Amino acid sequence: MRRAMRRAMRPAMRPAMRPAMRRGDAVRRREVREARWASWGGSLAALMVALAGSGCGKGTEATAAAESKVQAQPPAQGVEGGSGRGSAPTPWVKARAAGDTALLEAPAVVLAPPEAAGAVAAPFAARVTRIHVQPGQAVEKGAPVVDVLMPELIGASGAYAAAGTRLAAHRRRKAQLDGLRADGLVKLSEMAEVEAQIADAEADQQIAAATLRSAGMGPGEAGRVLGSGGGVTLRSPVAGVVTEVRAALGEMRDPAGEPLARVVGGGAARVEARLPSRPPEGARYDLVIGAAAPTLLRKVAEAPAVDGRDGTLRIWLEAEGTFSAPHGALGKVRVRVDPGSGAVVVPTAALAMQGGGAVVVARKTGQPLQVEVLATAGADALVRGALAAGDEVAAEAMRAMVEVQGGGEGAP
Repeated sequence: MRRAMRRAMRPAMRPAMRPAMRRGDAVRRREVREARWASWGGSLAALMVALAGSGCGKGTEATAAAESKVQAQPPAQGVEGGSGRGSAPTPWVKARAAGDTALLEAPAVVLAPPEAAGAVAAPFAARVTRIHVQPGQAVEKGAPVVDVLMPELIGASGAYAAAGTRLAAHRRRKAQLDGLRADGLVKLSEMAEVEAQIADAEADQQIAAATLRSAGMGPGEAGRVLGSGGGVTLRSPVAGVVTEVRAALGEMRDPAGEPLARVVGGGAARVEARLPSRPPEGARYDLVIGAAAPTLLRKVAEAPAVDGRDGTLRIWLEAEGTFSAPHGALGKVRVRVDPGSGAVVVPTAALAMQGGGAVVVARKTGQPLQVEVLATAGADALVRGALAAGDEVAAEAMRAMVEVQGGGEGAP
């Protein structure tokens, strides 16, 4: 009976027991591996102890022989006449001519001269009656651009003409009174009244003339404005190319709005550059725009203080010769040093401080050499002193000075 029940239950129990059996097998295999590694480790440790004990005397002798061999080797020489330290010798580098390297590079922009651009706008509210140009058209200075009708200008022209008419009449009346006054036939009150009327007419005429002048017209043009029906032609203030036309026929434009047209011309341009530091005296400059050949520049002005926003120093330059770069073009200015200034370029790491000044270690003397640091840029420094292009200096001044001093006493 029991055997029958076990045979009946066995197929149902096997699937449930399989995961547990597998986990038990994995644990047993891991325990066996750990026991084997522990046994091998103990054996290896015992073998190393036995080897160390059996060869102790020979190992000591070999060590002593190696130490005596190291002590017998000649010391490595760093700087000529060096300290004899066992370190690698100090490398040497040659000073480069200053004219071969751009000391500084800075972003630059080509500025248009103030007289190179002009805007055509109506000084008063105006209605556009005709457009003479279109974008891209070349015009001369004074060429017609837009015809407009300005009611305020028409009123000023009429007021000027009317005041002139009244003034002429009052002056004729005054001339008559002056003739009668000699005979005693004119009262003083009459003379005073005529003179007051003349003054009023002159005042009205001056007000109207001021309005005409604000529109760029003289008082003598009042009659022409009235004769043409009030139309006025606005002309280009500069010679150049029309870049914008923002006007439509019949449109009313306010003087505070955008100009009716813009004209951009040529002219001698200046270059503005922003340098990270003040350039040395006698520096040379050239401008590079894209793939074009460099253009030689000369400095004309320098800002008295750095820009507080980015810490750069602005300078302004002009071209030495013909300069045809478009206004607003972006490029970079390279700062070079005059080859005749006696300055050379050395690595920045070749400089060290001694006695409150900068020094380099010259190979020809093996001693620190005082130099004047004109500027630094990245890994290079521009210095001036008793150095010429081609002279060798220690690539690491601090390390070379320690070797010169006999080693281990530290850098100055």
